[in-house]
Amino acid sequence: MKRALTTALLAAGALAGAAAGLPAAAAGQPPAELRWELVSPLESRGFDWTRTRVGGSRDHVPLFSSGSDVNGVYPSTRTPDGWKVGYQSLTPPNGSQFVASDVEDLSDDASRAVVRASKPGAQVTDRLALGLPDGSWRIIGAGLSYVDRTPDARRLIVKDYVAMQDPDEVYPGLPGRETGVFVWEDDGTDDGVATAVGTDVPRILACGATVGDGIMHGFEQTGVSEDTRTVVLQSKSGACGQPSHVFLWRDGVTTDISAPDSGDGAATYVGSATDLSAVFFRTALALDPADANGAADVYRYDVATGTRTRLTGAATDAGETLGDAISSDDGGRLWFSTQGDDDLHTLWVATGDAAARAISTVRNTATFPFVPFPLVNTPDGPNTTAFPAQLTSDGATLVWPTRVEIDGAGGGAVGSDAGQLFRATADGDVDCISCFADGSPARQPVPGPPEGGLNRGNRVISDDGRWIYFQTTSALEPDDRNGVSDIYVWHDGVRSLLTPGEEGVSAELGGVTGAGDAIVLTDAILLPWIDDDHVKVYMARIGGGLPAPRDPREACEGDGCQGDPGPRVERPGDPTESFTGPGDEDDLAPPFPANPSMTVKRLSRAAQRKLVRGRAVTLAVRSNARGRVRATTRFKVGRRWVRSSSAARTFKRAGTVRLTVRLSRAARRQLVRRGALRIRIDVVHKQVAKPRRLAFVLKQQAPARRGANA
Repeated sequence: MKRALTTALLAAGALAGAAAGLPAAAAGQPPAELRWELVSPLESRGFDWTRTRVGGSRDHVPLFSSGSDVNGVYPSTRTPDGWKVGYQSLTPPNGSQFVASDVEDLSDDASRAVVRASKPGAQVTDRLALGLPDGSWRIIGAGLSYVDRTPDARRLIVKDYVAMQDPDEVYPGLPGRETGVFVWEDDGTDDGVATAVGTDVPRILACGATVGDGIMHGFEQTGVSEDTRTVVLQSKSGACGQPSHVFLWRDGVTTDISAPDSGDGAATYVGSATDLSAVFFRTALALDPADANGAADVYRYDVATGTRTRLTGAATDAGETLGDAISSDDGGRLWFSTQGDDDLHTLWVATGDAAARAISTVRNTATFPFVPFPLVNTPDGPNTTAFPAQLTSDGATLVWPTRVEIDGAGGGAVGSDAGQLFRATADGDVDCISCFADGSPARQPVPGPPEGGLNRGNRVISDDGRWIYFQTTSALEPDDRNGVSDIYVWHDGVRSLLTPGEEGVSAELGGVTGAGDAIVLTDAILLPWIDDDHVKVYMARIGGGLPAPRDPREACEGDGCQGDPGPRVERPGDPTESFTGPGDEDDLAPPFPANPSMTVKRLSRAAQRKLVRGRAVTLAVRSNARGRVRATTRFKVGRRWVRSSSAARTFKRAGTVRLTVRLSRAARRQLVRRGALRIRIDVVHKQVAKPRRLAFVLKQQAPARRGANA
């Protein structure tokens, strides 16, 4: 199949439907395993979907809408018949005494939301709240920072980040302490039940504690077990004058894991296994008899045995200075960076108890924040919207953004605006995912979702490392022609353009599920039954595909009322469509041609003048393939294209059909008011890959002057 045709099929969504596949992964084409699914509603209904995120499940996606009437977060759930949106917002409604600022996290089924809200005029305006399925919501407390939750979001781990003793709802249901970590449980009452964590340790009782000390650690590693009954704590130092220690709290019992016996060296949390079987921390205290360098190292603490293993000695014993470090979710690998003499920066990986292995070394003459391996800090410092480095579950693959060129892998010049996305494996492979084929940098890719991502929703790589997504304005493939943001996918060593790359449309990456599905926000038309260009939320789902919804406005008869049977879709060139055998009686509908096509006759000037006068005109569409065809007319107001009218017909055989085109009253009012109106007519055929578009400008006719020819 020709590449141009394949990309057109993606743009039109003609391969969508019950088994709507993107073209096969070859020569820059998207992988065949992906199928587009519409996550947001087919009709806009006044909602303006501005962003989206990935929650704890690939079957539940939160949709963010703005606007005076429908501002909020609405959960969308996948069903066998398509994605269904619950129109009860999980955030405080407009007009209430609280104003929602963002959603911190959602339960795995997206029925509950941890919301950050504010109460204008209060002494402490910031509130943490829990949105419930029935539309109600509860204030958890003021001045609190969210950390983690159970899958159903009935138990939360929260911490306070400022010292407060305010009688105005500062701690409904929470102990009146200044600093600390709490387990908050929804017991059905308005306030819930809160329990302070780690207070059995005098150091924590006196100085307070936090979780992770606010460090941008590895993705999702909050130091909290799934049932929230085991928590990694880091004691505060500050006014207490005592160095911070790392503790493990489990069901009310707290153990100091970073400074056993009489040791009192400072320690900070690095990461932990998802099941809390291992905890990684950083300290200069010599917990290993062979540690004589006096420098900071990273240790892994085995929770079952209580043993500590130094993982960074191969580098620090050689005089290297430890930089950033992140650990894998299974606790089996640690990635870290070091800096040596002559501005040499090295990326390392430690697997199990084996000595760490150097993966890449770069000579960097720039100063912070431009560092080659920003595993924890983002490449631009604290004000960037780029994401920290991410690992696969087993730590075998690392992805990270940097503005520094990586030797042998490409990238941008030091300090340039072209931050790139790199990939490294524990086997030693390093490559630039977002660079051109020659290694030159792309223009400012945005590897991850923009700021405000959910606690579990800002990944760009799948759990197994086979799928990586990013967005960029650079045309890394010839079919990317729009000069604006598009989504690219890297799969098993092949990078391809995921979104159409057509003029007039752009796309934003909303996140990637652990399975490797991508959430995309775009005004592109990616499915054949969509006939408007309102911004919608799609999922490029591995092994997905859902039946096309039946338009309730269209009449049906007999089996036609049953909807698309799925799981099979009629694709152009499908060999079963060209089969003719005994008993075939359908002589009205010939087999699909190898290359389904259509042509649309342009509207004459006379026809355009009829539209100006408010009359209907006919649009002639010719095709060599049977199937449904729809023409949608839109007019432009400011930067928005507004739907004016739509008409549909069905080709029962090759030939010509005529569709009615007219201007709506709103369009005619705009024409009279402005004197000219930009019009476009999009024609979509279910079996033809590329839609056709007519574009022209209508001008209001000046009234004839009396006596002009007298």
